[in-house]
Amino acid sequence: MKYIVICLFTLTTFTVQATSYAGDIIHINGEEWNLLANPIEEDSALLAQVLNFLPEERDHSTSNWYGYTAHWEMREGWLYLTGIKTEPYDEVHQRHSSLFLNADTLRHIFSPYYNAEQKAICARWISGELRAGKGKMIRYSHAGFDRNLEIELFMDVKNGQIIRTRLYHNHKTEGVTPLNVSEELSERFPWSRFPELRGKELAVEVKSVCIDEDGCLSDATIYALHVTHTNQSFKDPNHPLVKAFIETMKSVYPWQVLYIYDKRIVEFDDSLIKLSEVNNIKDKTDL
Repeated sequence: MKYIVICLFTLTTFTVQATSYAGDIIHINGEEWNLLANPIEEDSALLAQVLNFLPEERDHSTSNWYGYTAHWEMREGWLYLTGIKTEPYDEVHQRHSSLFLNADTLRHIFSPYYNAEQKAICARWISGELRAGKGKMIRYSHAGFDRNLEIELFMDVKNGQIIRTRLYHNHKTEGVTPLNVSEELSERFPWSRFPELRGKELAVEVKSVCIDEDGCLSDATIYALHVTHTNQSFKDPNHPLVKAFIETMKSVYPWQVLYIYDKRIVEFDDSLIKLSEVNNIKDKTDL
C-alpha cells in the first residue's frame, strides 16, 4: 500500500512559537521527560507574576525568550508544578548561575493552587492536551514544538487532572530526505537532454509524493518548476522538464519514511528542492 505525503503539525492546544522553542521538564513515574509546552504561559496573569518575581538579569535565548524552565510532575493522576529553574547573572563571578525556585518559594504567586499540606502547586488552571517526549529526535522542524521524539506521551488534562494518556513509539527508516537530496538529484538529472539549461539551476516546489513501505517513490506532484534567474516556470505535469524531474526522483532509493503516532509518514509537503547543473559539471570535472 502506498501513502500520500501529509503535512505533520504538532498536536497540542498550547501556544506554538515561530521558532524552535525549549519546552519544560516533567517527571513521570520517576523519569524525566521533555514537556513540549510551556503551560504557565497559558495564564497571562500568572506569567506576569512569575516574570516579575524572577531575577531581572537572567539568561535568555531565542528558544527561551522568558529565561526560565518550569518543572512539573505527574502524581496520582494530577499535574503539579514543582518549581522553576532560571539562570541569573552572577555579578561577583561575572557569569550565569543556576537557581531553582521550589513550589514553597512560589506559593504566593500560585496561592489559589498551592496545597500547604503537600507543599505542592496543583496545576488546576490547565486544561487541554499536553505532550511529553523522551529518547532520540525522530523528526525536527525549526518552528515551535513541531518535533517528534522516540517516545511520546499525550495527556488530556482537565483543570489539572490527567483524565487520559496515550503512549506512542516513533521511529524512522534510513534514507534520503528533501533536505539532503539536492546533490544526488543534480547528479542524476539528465541535463544533456536540455542544453538550454546549461549553467542554470532549477528550483522545484514539490507538493506531494507517494512512497511505498520499502522506500520506493512511485509518484510525485509538482506545484511548479522554476528555472532560476529567468522568467520560466512550468506547472504542466506533461512538460518534459517536469516529467524528467519526477523520473529522476523515482530513481533515488531509498527515501526516508517516518513512523509517527502509529502512522507511516513521508514529510515532503511544500518542499523546495534545488538542482544545479553548474555544480553537476564541476563535480564530474573534479573526478
